Amino acid sequence: MFQTIVTKKIDGTLIITYLGSYTFTQLGEKIVLSLDEPIKGVSGITLYEDSTSTTNSKHYLKKFFRYKNGDNNWSELIPLQDIITIETCPDSFNLEIYIYRVDDENINLIPITIANPIIKGNYVIDVTDGIVTLKSGDDVILEPKDIYKVFNITDFQVQYNGDISNVNIKYRWTQNNGKKWTKWEDLTKENISTQKLDELRFAKIQYLISKANNDSSPNIPNYPTTIYDIVLIGDFQNVTANSLKLNKYGLKEDCINLKNIEKIQNDLGRDFYTQNLSCYMADDAKVSSGIAATDNKNGYWNPYNLTKITDFYKNLSNQVSDLFGWIVEYHLTDTDANGSDVNMHEYSLHNVIDMKNIKVIVPDNKFQDNQVQFNQFQLSLFDTFEIQITKDEFKNAFGIDKRPRVQDYLYFCEVNRMYRVKHSQVSKNILNTGAYYRVILEKYEQKANILNLSAESKIATENLTNNTTIDKLFGFEEKQEQNKIANKVQQAPLSVEKIRLKLNDNLIINKESVYNNEFEFIKYNYDFSKIKSTDIAVYYINADRILDVFENRSFIMWFNFKNNFTDNSSVNNKVIKSYNIDNTKTYNLLHNLKQGQGYQINYNNKGIVFQLNDKFYKLNCNLMTNIWYGLVINLEQRQKTIDMKIYTRDANINIIMINPNSYQMAIVDSEDINTYNQKISEGYVPVNNEQYVPIINQFNVVSSVLCENVDLQKFEFENQLKIYGSNIKYSNLRIFDTILPDESINNVLNQYIVDDSQNLILGDNATQQIYTTRYKTNMNNSTDF
Repeated sequence: MFQTIVTKKIDGTLIITYLGSYTFTQLGEKIVLSLDEPIKGVSGITLYEDSTSTTNSKHYLKKFFRYKNGDNNWSELIPLQDIITIETCPDSFNLEIYIYRVDDENINLIPITIANPIIKGNYVIDVTDGIVTLKSGDDVILEPKDIYKVFNITDFQVQYNGDISNVNIKYRWTQNNGKKWTKWEDLTKENISTQKLDELRFAKIQYLISKANNDSSPNIPNYPTTIYDIVLIGDFQNVTANSLKLNKYGLKEDCINLKNIEKIQNDLGRDFYTQNLSCYMADDAKVSSGIAATDNKNGYWNPYNLTKITDFYKNLSNQVSDLFGWIVEYHLTDTDANGSDVNMHEYSLHNVIDMKNIKVIVPDNKFQDNQVQFNQFQLSLFDTFEIQITKDEFKNAFGIDKRPRVQDYLYFCEVNRMYRVKHSQVSKNILNTGAYYRVILEKYEQKANILNLSAESKIATENLTNNTTIDKLFGFEEKQEQNKIANKVQQAPLSVEKIRLKLNDNLIINKESVYNNEFEFIKYNYDFSKIKSTDIAVYYINADRILDVFENRSFIMWFNFKNNFTDNSSVNNKVIKSYNIDNTKTYNLLHNLKQGQGYQINYNNKGIVFQLNDKFYKLNCNLMTNIWYGLVINLEQRQKTIDMKIYTRDANINIIMINPNSYQMAIVDSEDINTYNQKISEGYVPVNNEQYVPIINQFNVVSSVLCENVDLQKFEFENQLKIYGSNIKYSNLRIFDTILPDESINNVLNQYIVDDSQNLILGDNATQQIYTTRYKTNMNNSTDF
């Protein structure tokens, strides 16, 4: 009789549908509609509606309901119109609907049918930051407390226990503390790896985890599924975790030399990126202490067991460095002979030749504080500061012939800072003997005159300086802005064809302005009426050859069905029949299909048919001749939806009618149904339609359909876009690689030149093709231009 379907949408709305119908034919009949099981999370009921056949004052239906919250008892029967006033329980809500047939007399009984009762409401999804346990029908939002700076995400891992085959996970981001979220998208590698986030703003993620009902397999036990964590993989900073460490907002999880990471993981079985305590470091990953326990009678360390004061000074310096030194990654540079300037007595080019871990002393452990420095001579944004490196430490690492020099740079992992050597000198404090270098550091900056020849140093430097430059952080946006304002194919000289490969010889290009209020959104149009449906009318150079499962598309085109009526037409059977669109024919609007791969758009049998690979989606519409219609199709694969809409100008449409017997003409407003029917009864027939220029610039939706849960599709082939001939006029074709939001569609439909051309795959305004003489030239030995 009725099938109960409970639908929870990700926008927080709930729909309970009793699919089916029942006909009351007997006195006192009653039916009861119930739920298969209680529903969790219901926060309120907003609407009840159904389809009920004709009743009268003597024979009608009475409708009641009762409900139960949690373990409470069932309520009394309540009139159904009061269902929106009840208080629901998010933990558990159950409902029953009672429908009675009432007959105030026993004569003239009529059958009464009720069909498809629907209850609409709202529900609240549980939000947690811990372990998620789901049974069939459960929905939970996992909201990690972590805050990220995301540069890119490459993959993810779900840590779970149990059956995850019927669990669906969606995700969304916010970068303004929850004021605005991205759309929910399926958590797939393709989707999350192509998600574009602002690298300068903090980001937070939510996961919507749903477990489907076992309706198809009711005998399978409803075992719970446990999800412990969802781990993101990529290039990003966990700001929450890093704020608890000394190296705040650091790129490195711990101070381990990159060359030892793989060895440490293999030797110790530790995950460097999650189990990152220094105690997990292997001995060879540490800089070993050079402190020697000099023998004495008690076996203890004796730092004063030396004969010369210079040896004592040197040894004491080394021991202080061993005890209190900071481990740094030191990148050694050398001059490049190709950059020598004999006049200025300097080398302008440098090469990084080596990288080693060494220990340095920071006097008083006082690091540069990055504060603005003022004096009477200058304003300095970053002051310099001093470190000390023992000669033995440096030369043991790099060789006896090396010393700290300008352009060297070093990285303090514990404080996540990198500095460049500004100058250095040996400190000679004892008997004119130098035991250590005094090295003056300044803030590190990438320089174009330094070439990194050390593979190890290059990898380490790139990892440390990744996502730190303006060019890197704004590179994508800068490219988008450049594409938006420069090199628009639409504005190229008409004598240089960059859009169309070939036009059919029978193609007619009309110069015909179409206005929407003051906007001239169409200037030219193609007339395909002289071209057979099997012949190509327009062949395009730019082809949409590749579509992946995470990519979206938007299609826009304007078309107009022609008829045979003109002001000087003789009224004959051909003219009269041409008013109605021939539904036995197919009108091609776009073709990009090859061996079942790709897409095409057709009008056929009162509907727009969008084919994507082997799938077909239809928009039913009853269109008229001689009216310009704008078709907008949004293929949003990330949301698994296809949204199709047909627009027309917001203006009155007049129907021109002629009486074939008297040759009289009448003009009737298309919305004046009574006058239209009267003229039909008088023998008038419609022959044409006229739409006047509207006084507002909005477009009206003629027909629309939203297809949900669309199967993901992809294709890759070598082909060109084309349009086949049919009895239509056609203009303003646009194909975008993104979705057009509803609030932007009106503006885009009004545009003759597309503003957001950085997302434009193809745009054709049906302009005239101009042929110019091609002259030969001997310039640069070329024969043509």
